[in-house]
Amino acid sequence: MTILEHGHKGVKLSRKEIGMLACWIDLLIPYCGDYTEANAWTKEELSKYNHFMSKRRHMEEIESKNIEELITSKEYLNKNLSKYSKSLSQAGILVNNVFDADSAALDDSRIKW
Repeated sequence: MTILEHGHKGVKLSRKEIGMLACWIDLLIPYCGDYTEANAWTKEELSKYNHFMSKRRHMEEIESKNIEELITSKEYLNKNLSKYSKSLSQAGILVNNVFDADSAALDDSRIKW
């Protein structure tokens, strides 16, 4: 706490912020790094927890891949780029004339990032 009270690497905390950190430490919040570190579970309970965490990580991987495929697909861009063109242009992305009028397909070579 002494280091924090005097400032650390140019950061000076208010009295309120120091008080919040002291309370956090007093409540033993830093005691555990994660949910399983100080558990009192049986082997069966720990096995069950690990099973469901494994399923969760697997589903997160699938979801991440699906999101990546979605946002990089031209079909998604074709459907949504015109709808969000005003927001994109405000963000500095020019989207004028990026659609082929004959095929209504996106010509991404005309997008200026």
